[in-house]
Amino acid sequence: MFLNRSFPARSAAWVIMTSVLTAGYLIAPGQVYANPWSWQTSLSVTERYDDNIFLCCSSTQTVQKGDFSTTLSPGLRLVRLGEQLKFTSSYRADLDLYPSRSYRNTVSQTGQIGLTVLSLGPGLLQHANFDMTDSFTATDRLVNFPNQGTFAGNDGVVTPSGTTLTNTSSATLSSHLTDNLSASTSYNRTFTRFNTTGLVDTITQEVAASFSERITPRITLGSIYSFHILDFQIQGRNRQYTHQLSIFMDATVTPTIDLGLQAGEAYFIDDHSHSTVGSATLTKRFEYTEATVGYTRSVNTGGGLFSQPTRSQTAAAQIRRVMGERADAILAGSYSDQRSVTAQSGTVKSLILSASANYRINQWLKASSTYRHISQHATAQDGSTINIRDNTIVLTLNGTWEGGGPIQTNESGPGVIGSHL
Repeated sequence: MFLNRSFPARSAAWVIMTSVLTAGYLIAPGQVYANPWSWQTSLSVTERYDDNIFLCCSSTQTVQKGDFSTTLSPGLRLVRLGEQLKFTSSYRADLDLYPSRSYRNTVSQTGQIGLTVLSLGPGLLQHANFDMTDSFTATDRLVNFPNQGTFAGNDGVVTPSGTTLTNTSSATLSSHLTDNLSASTSYNRTFTRFNTTGLVDTITQEVAASFSERITPRITLGSIYSFHILDFQIQGRNRQYTHQLSIFMDATVTPTIDLGLQAGEAYFIDDHSHSTVGSATLTKRFEYTEATVGYTRSVNTGGGLFSQPTRSQTAAAQIRRVMGERADAILAGSYSDQRSVTAQSGTVKSLILSASANYRINQWLKASSTYRHISQHATAQDGSTINIRDNTIVLTLNGTWEGGGPIQTNESGPGVIGSHL
């Protein structure tokens, strides 16, 4: 029932990245901008011990093996700023090297290109912005392995190693209609292709429109409508259509407490069924600590283990503690439960716990250590099971060098507590 499709992931990544850099020079010529190019290069060296490098065990594979590995991660980021245009592009490669198992050596590549146009014209268009982004991940490792404390990588599903290509394209038009009223419309398309037997390729498309109004200095209310097409690439192609409508509230309860709430309903056109969707996030800031807890209920693809949409529930928590100007520590945990929206069997329950410490040695060099635990029990629709229990210890040394003008990022380093994680 599932596809086993091969493709040249590395070649595709090279073509896309070449297009990214070429497009940057075409759409951002020097005469358009008042500021020069800014660039940022980085190199990370990671030493890792993983007690389950094959991420077993399934019904056909029961031997768990551990090993050391070294990862080299060079990266490049380019930024061009102007009065009305902003162009960004980035590329990163991860070379995993196993001294005792050279056949396990892998290469993963990630790239992104983005273009922002500010103030599209006179009148109302003066307050309208347009954003366009395209990103890709070509990996021989885990499918978009999730960051600590989140399940954003692959809908909360951890899968064994295998060549995977993911591409996401999006375009958003937003505008401030008044000082307090904003509106936006967007289109997003994501496709994921596996070269592993038993995993389902998917194409997800979404068209969305939203309105938000700041009714008080501390409270913003809004609504979101979206239309989803979930295309599962199996024989005969299983395509599902979904309407989703929800309302949301963002509130600054106190100067140190932020609250976000969203509630709505997803309606499946094919079988006239529905599912409740929504989220809740609470952030509390102390003098040197920030804590966030959250819950999300949504409709997902199931990370390649399903050929039907899944009802996904995720709970996550994170605590970050700043220790001086150079060091911080993070504790994080996430639990995800996914089940098919139909009567077909299939469940995935995943738990990820992590603890990390970071120390900035100087302006351009940072050291970090991380411990991560994964526990997952998955039953696919064909009855096969994947039971994963994995522990990883990671030591990383990361150097970053900048040139041209300063590059602004959304990352908060040690010594800074941001409003959101």
